[in-house]
Amino acid sequence: MKKRNLATVLCALSATASGGTLAAELELYVDRKTKQIFAEPAPGRDKLGTFVQVDENGKLPAS
Repeated sequence: MKKRNLATVLCALSATASGGTLAAELELYVDRKTKQIFAEPAPGRDKLGTFVQVDENGKLPAS
């Protein structure tokens, strides 16, 4: 599996998890062994944090 940057993963997760609408917040977890990023907690995963989509200027998009 090719490594992907965090921005690509965040875009993919927010698009699929929200069903086409913008997600208010997205909690992400990383597997300690594989370094893969997940949207759900599980044994062996550490929470990366809660992320919110912003535009290029760091502002929240209009709802």
